[in-house]
Amino acid sequence: MRGGVVHTHGHAQAMISARPGVTPAFSVGSAATGTAAPPPAMRSLRRTFRGEPAQVPLAREFVFRYLDGRHCPAEAVQDILVCATELAANAVLHSRSGLPGGHFSVEVVCAGQSVHVAVEDSGGPWTERGHGSVDEEYGRGLQVVSALSADMGIAGDASGRMAWFCCHWSTSEDDQPQASLPPTPSQEMACGNLEAGKGVAHPAVNASKPNVARIYDYLLGGKDNFAADRTEAERLLQVYPLLPVRVRENRLFLARAVNWIADRGIRQFVDIGSGLPTAQNTHQIAQAVDPACRVAYVDYDPVVVTHARARLSANGVTAIESDLRDPAAIVSHPDTERVIRLGEPLGLILGLVLHFIDAQAVSEIMRTLVRAIAPGSYVVISVESGDEQTGDKLARAYTATTLFNHAPGQIARFFDGLEVVDPGLVDARTWEPLGAARQPTETGWRILAGVGRKS
Repeated sequence: MRGGVVHTHGHAQAMISARPGVTPAFSVGSAATGTAAPPPAMRSLRRTFRGEPAQVPLAREFVFRYLDGRHCPAEAVQDILVCATELAANAVLHSRSGLPGGHFSVEVVCAGQSVHVAVEDSGGPWTERGHGSVDEEYGRGLQVVSALSADMGIAGDASGRMAWFCCHWSTSEDDQPQASLPPTPSQEMACGNLEAGKGVAHPAVNASKPNVARIYDYLLGGKDNFAADRTEAERLLQVYPLLPVRVRENRLFLARAVNWIADRGIRQFVDIGSGLPTAQNTHQIAQAVDPACRVAYVDYDPVVVTHARARLSANGVTAIESDLRDPAAIVSHPDTERVIRLGEPLGLILGLVLHFIDAQAVSEIMRTLVRAIAPGSYVVISVESGDEQTGDKLARAYTATTLFNHAPGQIARFFDGLEVVDPGLVDARTWEPLGAARQPTETGWRILAGVGRKS
């Protein structure tokens, strides 16, 4: 989970790691606000890449190889690579805007206990806009980074050609890692744990096999992942380098959808397949509209549920261990009934989870869930989908579990029994409540998203 961020018109500082002994922090600069980038003398290595998606992992490898052997803490290296990948991916999009010979460059330097990374592209200038129109910003270059900066601590300059960040860290030999409960991947634990003095057994963590929730956490830039999860994610990035951008678009879509539903008077939510806690969780978004909102998080992974119970301490929030493939058990679970009143309208969230189940089974699951919820309820769905070249290749490369490449027509049928809210089933990045539908800019691999209402 990422820490809090202070954002003030193009300048942000973020504490993004809380591990004992190593504290990386990010600061960024924006020429638009007069915050200068580090002087050119600090920039010791620069490389130019073609403006193609396949160049993103090469840029990431370039930064990684520069950092290798420079005594950067592993925690800082991971954070730096996540941010550098975000910038490179968006630079690719910007550099290709009407420019067949587009390119981008990466500069990196390590000085003491800090690393500076700058990414510049060949695209034209952009006019800065607020965070509320991500769909308009996307594809116009590093402007999209401003929408991500609240999470990542990144900003672009006034011309739209460059963005930079600096990662600082401090270490103390006196700080020794201490056991935290529930066990987290940062402890590299592969066995069960017993909470001292309470006799509460926590689920065993298998660090040797990739895990769906931890892979997603890594793609979002989180810290709750093991080497096996990172290796799996890196293999997927070789197939589709823009995965981190896509999953962040999904988080932004979910935030917009939950906020809109709460604005329409919904005060209870069930988030199925919620995964590990991250920034902008469902209850935080809903309770920002009304603190009385109640949320039940549901996941089949006992470790995920344990993390959620330990970290999500807000009133009216519970975490339930249950499997989406048995929807009746979710509906009748005592903890669900304790927080959720099924006789009243609710918001049902199924974000990036239905592609782990075959389409026929999903349709049956959805029929059960739609029958169970009250009229006036909303259903939020996002699903991965791609063509044979990219979508099927990703499905074959994914080893943590079976990944199904659902076609758009199949996903549309998941909304049977519901009135689909405009703009309908669209790319997650372009979904705005009651907005106009837009043609997809990419069919190789995308996240399709929509909201349905039970009348």
